[in-house]
Amino acid sequence: SVGRISDEDRTAIFAELPALGQLHTATVPSMMSEAQFWERCLKSRYFLEAAGKEVSASHPSDQLFDSLAKPERNALAPAAAEVTAAAHVEMDLTGEWERDLRATSTKKSKIG
Repeated sequence: SVGRISDEDRTAIFAELPALGQLHTATVPSMMSEAQFWERCLKSRYFLEAAGKEVSASHPSDQLFDSLAKPERNALAPAAAEVTAAAHVEMDLTGEWERDLRATSTKKSKIG
């Protein structure tokens, strides 16, 4: 179900989008359930734009979420430092290592 979200993800989202956390506190459970909140949130223009998604002009509006101050684009995207830290430093993205390995093994077979 779209409305299910882990406590860890919720904490991370609210840290990046404090206005969303305030809206959650104000509306759950008085206006809607936890599942309803996330169902609407994850489909909202506000959340999609914060996640760096392109949102068409025809995207359905949700007055509750659309009333929040516009988030910084890509607010939920990982920082470059996080991506760099997660990258495998020895990963061969260019194919040079594999090409060099083939060239070396071809030379050895010609020598022997």
